Amino acid sequence: MRRLIAGRDWALCLLLLAPPLMADDIDIYRPAAQASSGSCPGLSASLVAAAIPLGAAGRNRALQDMYFNLFQPGAGVAWHGNIKKLRWLAPVVAAAGVEGLATAGTIAQAPLTDPPVAAISPVDGQILPDALTFWTDPAGADVLAFNPELGEVPGRDGRSVTRGGAGQQVPGFLSGSPGASNDEPGARQLFTLAVEGGAEVQPLNAATASLALLGPVLDPAGSLPGEQQLAVLRWLRGLDSFDADSDGDYLEARPWLLADAPHSRPLAISYGARPGSGYRVDNPDIRLFFGGNDGFFHMLRNTHADLGGSESGRETWAFIPPSLLRQQAELAMQLPLATGDHRYGLDGEPVAHILDRDRDGVIDAARGDRAWVYIGQRRGGSNLFAFDMSDPDEPLYKWRIGRDTPGFGQLALTFSTPRIAHLDLGEVAPTPVLIFAGGYHGGWNGEERVGKDGGDDADTRGNAIYVVHADTGALIWKAVGPGEAPLSQAGDDLLFVPEMTDSIPSPLTVIDADRNGVEDRAYVGDSGGKVWRLDLHEHGQLQLAAGAAATGRWGLRLLANLGGSGAADRRFFHAPDVVQSRDAQGDYDGVVIVSGNRAAPADTRVRDYAYLLKDRGTAGAPVPVDAAPVAAITHAQLADVSDSCAVANPADCDLGELSAGWKLALQGGGEKGLSTPLVSNGSIVFTSYVPAAPAAQDCPQAPGRSRTYKLALRDGAPRMAPAGSLQPQPAPVPYRELGPGLRGDVVPLQSGLLLPGIDAADAQLLGVPGRTVWRAYWRQEGVDEP
Repeated sequence: MRRLIAGRDWALCLLLLAPPLMADDIDIYRPAAQASSGSCPGLSASLVAAAIPLGAAGRNRALQDMYFNLFQPGAGVAWHGNIKKLRWLAPVVAAAGVEGLATAGTIAQAPLTDPPVAAISPVDGQILPDALTFWTDPAGADVLAFNPELGEVPGRDGRSVTRGGAGQQVPGFLSGSPGASNDEPGARQLFTLAVEGGAEVQPLNAATASLALLGPVLDPAGSLPGEQQLAVLRWLRGLDSFDADSDGDYLEARPWLLADAPHSRPLAISYGARPGSGYRVDNPDIRLFFGGNDGFFHMLRNTHADLGGSESGRETWAFIPPSLLRQQAELAMQLPLATGDHRYGLDGEPVAHILDRDRDGVIDAARGDRAWVYIGQRRGGSNLFAFDMSDPDEPLYKWRIGRDTPGFGQLALTFSTPRIAHLDLGEVAPTPVLIFAGGYHGGWNGEERVGKDGGDDADTRGNAIYVVHADTGALIWKAVGPGEAPLSQAGDDLLFVPEMTDSIPSPLTVIDADRNGVEDRAYVGDSGGKVWRLDLHEHGQLQLAAGAAATGRWGLRLLANLGGSGAADRRFFHAPDVVQSRDAQGDYDGVVIVSGNRAAPADTRVRDYAYLLKDRGTAGAPVPVDAAPVAAITHAQLADVSDSCAVANPADCDLGELSAGWKLALQGGGEKGLSTPLVSNGSIVFTSYVPAAPAAQDCPQAPGRSRTYKLALRDGAPRMAPAGSLQPQPAPVPYRELGPGLRGDVVPLQSGLLLPGIDAADAQLLGVPGRTVWRAYWRQEGVDEP
């Protein structure tokens, strides 16, 4: 079996313990948020979303930095967020090579001791209330203050969202003034664009001179007087210009400066020992990038460039698009919204295209190395932004794609995180591109929900797949279904697919099917239960007329139709995993995907499944352009292994007909897959979420619980060791409980898989036999790059 995920560029530099909440999955925390407005203490919700920087030359892989995303639900439109740092210490005895073995590595708190002090609760999998995280100044006023009702401890920030972490290190927060303009000593460095659609970046200063340019976008209706607009600008910079703490001081720092970012996975890029930066091999320059629902895109520094590599966590730069300035007044003044009760902004997951030309572990812009970073808005809008972060001390804005961009009229909410790929377009070297889907069609029209938020009707937005140039953002090719307006004549850059009638919130999985170093295929599921295969035929493998483009021969076909209505209204929000494997009938490309409506995690009406789909006859090669259509796999066609293989003795497993693949029903009421599955050494690992009935207590917490499944790729048979056991024999089980709340992904870490929260009797690292290295892809200069 060969793993094929070439689209997971090494330079993404992050792995996650749990993904951020998506769409309306924050609804499972709303009861606690609403209760907190009364007599109940506020809930600090941690999704344990940890980013781990990889590829830093000379780093000790037994000691990994981990960055956790926290947010705090609130009763108003603006919620608080934070990023906190802990460290992973590998277990003394490696787990590799032993099926199902779990080992006790430690996620440690500050300072490091021998033995290390654990930072994660064995009860709920979140940061312990009395832990100290690494960026936190324990003498900071925010940390010395504490609420004993929440288990807070003075001098320890723990899981509290508004204490310690990156939020404490925002310039001016502790000192009391983040500055009214960038040129003030120690001020925050905040930027925006002079005009929407332009590329000229300007300081976001709270000054009268700024109102001439920013006033029209800050207050499009012209309803705010100039002084009120200046107050909003001061609030944006972090000043308490609307006196949130009611102390009469309008010039101090706000009580908290970082907004929630429940969907924005932090992206950690290691620039290594950049020349002239002061950083070294043993203390590389690592920067974190993440968005926020106040509209800001942040960059912060992991450590200082001093001899000891002291902790930092300080914000060094932040950018807000002009289109998100218009919602700042309602955030600043906590104005009620006409629909919903939470404002979204720049809430997507950032990704990066990295080129390290000499592969020395250093990103040096002066030598032509590059780091391009991209972020979408998710529920916040239909835009995708690109930045040149090749020199992190001189960030550059590159471009924006939105629904108003020619060729992108069917773009919906930008849920589909772009995948970086390198395609053969007939140039000297493969071309770096972004591949993403049209996103999620949802939201509000007045008081009515629209698109898939309102039902299962066909969509006219989001039912598209785009390929764009990673450097310029130029549209290279798209496939679209029926839209709101008639399409222009199809050509080499446009494929019309009448059956594509559902929006696609999922990222694509991009692979190199023939293993020649160039990506040529992708798979993705949509919000109607369909699974699509995209063939990106290589120019060099086609017989084309002079001047003809390979894109004219690209194709999209329906691999499987697994949805329906009612209990069969299955939807895909997460990318599949893809492997090449073999059974008695020959080779196949295995597409492993799990259904689950992330926009409605508490829904219990739909029966969701895990699937193995066998894409036959084409393993290792693109489908010929003139190949006859292949009938789509149906839900009924797949063997149901839910009961026949969920047994202790594999000899009792009745496989049935598995030529097309299999399906396994998730057993809990309303249980749904809410993560991308991971396949290794013949095993499938993924997580699920089981909702619970609304809590009846006075102070409800996040309902539901999460599970981790481990199944055999061959037939769906259980392969998970029972809780409290290190070995799966003699009685393996299909899943283990992870704890309360929505946990998310199991992710590779060193020689195993890190479980996102586990009960007190179990260790967190699940061994993967035969898999000791988890590496992604480097690009070779002159071969892989233009």
